[in-house]
Amino acid sequence: MTDDLTRNSVVGVIEGHAQRQPGAVAVSEPFGGRQLTYAGLWRESGLLADRLLAAGSAGWQAIAVDLPRSAAMVTALLGIVRAGSAYLALDAGAPDGRVADIIAEAGVRAVLTDQGRRPRYGTARSVSPCRPADAGTAELAADKPMSKISATAGQPMYVTYTSGSTGRPKGVVLSHGAVAQLAQARGNWGLGPGDRLASVSNPAFDALTWEIWTALAAGATIVPFPDFLRLGMRKWLDLLQAERISAMLLTTSVFHTVAREHPGALAELTTVLVGGEQLDRAAAAKVLRAGPPRQLINAYGPSEATCISTCYECTADGLPSAGRVPIGQPLSYVRAHVLDDELRAVAPGEVGELCVGGAGLGLGYLGRDDLTSASFVVPPGVGHRVYLTGDLVRRLPSGALELIGRKDSQVKLRGFRIELEEIERTAMASGLLDAAFVCKVGQDAAARLVAAVQPTAAAEGSADLAGKLSAYLAQRLPGYMLPAQWITLDAVPLTDAGKADRAAIAALASAAQAGAEEGADNGAESGQTVVGILGALLGRPDIPDGLSFLDRGGNSLTAVRAAHRIAERLALDVEPADILLSPDLSKLVSTLNEGNAH
Repeated sequence: MTDDLTRNSVVGVIEGHAQRQPGAVAVSEPFGGRQLTYAGLWRESGLLADRLLAAGSAGWQAIAVDLPRSAAMVTALLGIVRAGSAYLALDAGAPDGRVADIIAEAGVRAVLTDQGRRPRYGTARSVSPCRPADAGTAELAADKPMSKISATAGQPMYVTYTSGSTGRPKGVVLSHGAVAQLAQARGNWGLGPGDRLASVSNPAFDALTWEIWTALAAGATIVPFPDFLRLGMRKWLDLLQAERISAMLLTTSVFHTVAREHPGALAELTTVLVGGEQLDRAAAAKVLRAGPPRQLINAYGPSEATCISTCYECTADGLPSAGRVPIGQPLSYVRAHVLDDELRAVAPGEVGELCVGGAGLGLGYLGRDDLTSASFVVPPGVGHRVYLTGDLVRRLPSGALELIGRKDSQVKLRGFRIELEEIERTAMASGLLDAAFVCKVGQDAAARLVAAVQPTAAAEGSADLAGKLSAYLAQRLPGYMLPAQWITLDAVPLTDAGKADRAAIAALASAAQAGAEEGADNGAESGQTVVGILGALLGRPDIPDGLSFLDRGGNSLTAVRAAHRIAERLALDVEPADILLSPDLSKLVSTLNEGNAH
């Protein structure tokens, strides 16, 4: 097959690998799971593409994928793009209502899934699941040629949804050409045949773009990894060695966690990218001293510009002695500008908004022309279209960019991009509140969302208001967007102008967090008991009856660290999931203490 699609995307590169190295492994599931060679992947994805085309999927439209990281998921993604459609990978952890809303808004007609997954696609639009496992059945001949399709570099290849400040998530549309640029940047990111890339990201988030298409464009092997939480840190790190992993992209929070507990664990890797939040200089220095991977790259990029826009290679000699780790220089096909509020270039060294353009730029927001026109603009004096990232940066004397902060209420939490206004609007829709304010406090694995709320007169004094609000949000927002702590305001602090004083509210949240952490430090008992370890990590010295780990402000990364420390310091066997999902943390502590006594 030779057409516009193969000439202008990674699809043609993958077809070349299938012809030149048909027996090379394209996907290898760990623990003795399924393997697909490049020839096998090309054949199965082609059969799936034929099935989609026969079902009327010709031409650009979004097809959803509801599959875990696996050989089947990779087959589904490649089959969809070979059919000339765009894929929309779904978040397995998102509430069913949110998934149904996204599918309806995106106009999805088919969802690729497997027989064991519970349908959660809503009733607003008819959905016809197509299962990749069915693609190899007898009804499709193995040698049947794939139907002729046509696609260009500018045609949509995938859609990814991000948090929205209006209370609705928004779908970003990315093109074949943009993905091809990313996958083949920096000489295929130093990867080639024989290398093994661990896929660790949530399929619904844009880091998957780099993982899947970089590996396949390089002729390397994708290794779909189990969750960090599922295995625990030690087993997860052991699996890196067992699977001979060459490269991976880690969220900043996971990297910081590994750096604190096992800084030398990444030494055998060729390439490690870190992205999602500000990289801590001390954590990077610790890994560099302990035995770094060949390349340790601080990567930055919004979903609207195809995952990665700039890179900074961290080395022992090049790491700043103080201050922030830069986000580096733009990739070769990216055009980066630092602009003021009037979209004019600022002087070198001055702070301005980072605006990115070039071949990696997204096509806009799906069905949201108003948001597209507001965020994708042509500034005066620039002469080409850019995306307004909302990130404040300055250009250092070396030419590298340094990230300073945000212009708006968007935050990054454990690699997830969150619009705080979406949480606030959703909380207000409960009817229990007159006002709601959400802020991020703490850093790294200890970072959490704190909500300061003023209840309605009817809800004031309500028993377990925080529990009711948490339950309401849990039905509408993914888990990473749920506040870990609720503060009740008797009155909303106001500025001199009569507006809500968000700085004062953030200070209240930070003070509450600092007080909890101080109490935990005083009662941590040097971290040599279960309560001491949990208290030090949660920033709370007490473990009251009837509250879960999540109720106490815990999260998945904290659960991994807690399980790891309990195992190492007390020789007790506990899984991170046991800690995270325990409905009553005090009972789990009692059980572990009994084990310690024995």
